[in-house]
Amino acid sequence: MAPATNTPCDYLELKKQRQIVFYPAGDTNFTLYEDDGISAKYQKGEYAQTRITSQLADNNLTIKLERTQGGYEGFDPEKVTELDIRTKKAPVAIEVKVGNDEVQLTEVNSIEEFEKLANCFYFDQHYLTNPYLKEFDSKLEQSFLRIKIGQVDVVQTNLTVNITGIDDTPVAVNKIPAVNDTVAIPVELKQDETQTTDTAISVLWEPVLRSESYQLKIDHLLYTNIKKPQFTLNSLKPDTLHEFQVRVVTEKSVSAWSPKVNFKTKIQVEKEK
Repeated sequence: MAPATNTPCDYLELKKQRQIVFYPAGDTNFTLYEDDGISAKYQKGEYAQTRITSQLADNNLTIKLERTQGGYEGFDPEKVTELDIRTKKAPVAIEVKVGNDEVQLTEVNSIEEFEKLANCFYFDQHYLTNPYLKEFDSKLEQSFLRIKIGQVDVVQTNLTVNITGIDDTPVAVNKIPAVNDTVAIPVELKQDETQTTDTAISVLWEPVLRSESYQLKIDHLLYTNIKKPQFTLNSLKPDTLHEFQVRVVTEKSVSAWSPKVNFKTKIQVEKEK
């Protein structure tokens, strides 16, 4: 489950909707908890809970939202429900039941249509778990099936969704490309004495043309997605030696590793009392 808002104040403006994010995997269950978001009345039992289950068998997914139990001052049981389900492919079929009644969904072709309509679904190939992520990298986008079920009384009504055609195949993230011996190896890997301290080692090297990023191997541990030809390793002990290597990452390959170089943190200086 992921929250639809980042702060309690935002939540108060969206009390008539609930948004749940699913990464299908076998049999799972979750209890959705909510309270007024501003007081400590939950300590006296003023809160609402909804049990949610999902079952993935082959490519068939069943999601159930049981009737909400409990409540609190200001609780509004009339809610729109959005279910966002991670799948690499568009579904073959979707069946939705509100209580015992089947609900027909309309397929839409844009996020704008999805936001305007109720009882609809949209296969979103540019889904972000939080909108602020679009400021960082388009590679964070995923494919999700988004289902919106119109406003119902969640205290009186349970929801059941059956989806055929779920593809939960894992997507490789940060896959290391093949080594290409023709790609230039970064040179002049050296210690930046002006930035190195008794608990940190700063290093820098000559930039490589057409590089996308760099990788460092430090004491046999891999550090990736380094965008500039410089790096600082923190949380070290004073007067300790550490082994460094660097290589460049291009669009389709990586270089070989640079020769191993050892760098040392500074000796800790006792402060005068």
